[in-house]
Amino acid sequence: MIGVLLFVLLGQQVMAVQQDAGGDFDVTAFDATVAKMREDAGAPGMAVAVLRNGQTLHAKGYGIAGPDGQLVTTQTAFQTGSITKSFVALVILQMASEGKLDLDDPVVRYVPTFRTADKSQSDRITIDHLVTHHSGLTTLDGNSANAVDPSLSGPAAAVAGLADVQLFAEPGTTFQYSNANYVLLSHLIEVLDDQPFEQALKTRIFEPLGMTNSFVQVPPSDAIAVATGYRLWFGAPRPWQPEPDAEPDRRMIGAGGVSASIEDLARYVEAVRARDPRIVPEGAGRLFVIKPFNEQWG
Repeated sequence: MIGVLLFVLLGQQVMAVQQDAGGDFDVTAFDATVAKMREDAGAPGMAVAVLRNGQTLHAKGYGIAGPDGQLVTTQTAFQTGSITKSFVALVILQMASEGKLDLDDPVVRYVPTFRTADKSQSDRITIDHLVTHHSGLTTLDGNSANAVDPSLSGPAAAVAGLADVQLFAEPGTTFQYSNANYVLLSHLIEVLDDQPFEQALKTRIFEPLGMTNSFVQVPPSDAIAVATGYRLWFGAPRPWQPEPDAEPDRRMIGAGGVSASIEDLARYVEAVRARDPRIVPEGAGRLFVIKPFNEQWG
């Protein structure tokens, strides 16, 4: 199998695809395909890595990283969107291995302030339910991050904002994808690791793997080349980024806060595939088993 990782400065930022390897990898043909893909999509820039059996067969940047015209390279950091959730799940797995939590424990054992409108229901939500999107929290609830307490910030504020939501199903019974699950998990990581979520990912994953062009939300150095996000506006890509002086909103960092270069992401994907002991603990099989969700998932 050949694994293809793709960053695109438009729409869905990250895709991971596996394709059958029908012989030797043809770099020239692949380059032509990617160039046409970028042209057809109208994407200003993109980066690609091709992996096979632990080796990077090809890695390259295409186009520009933003309005300043800087070229995309394999070290340009892109917003990874919901790929962030895989980092969160891996840290949860590490913490379970360390005895800091049990996947089958209710969340309230570690975060007693967590509740939804029906506390008796939310008290039955386990950590595993959050990781696998079986908590009963809805997609809609996960797309809002209403802070109800001005003294709270970051993931804690988003968790407090769940106090009035209604679960759509009993915990553990039904799949529904929700950012709220991973907002809550990121808060759990901060509580049990006694450090900010950003630092937890840095010390537990980025540093062990040498992911020097990866970070959560705010780049630690001006030396890191960061791609500007783009959005479609009346069919044309337009750059989008927060106001320069705006305070970073940390509430949703566990759902989509990681930025990484294609070079770093290839390193991460290979480490997970190979169960690299630097980041993947022994007995990690449970979270690597895909649970069937419905006809479109699993």
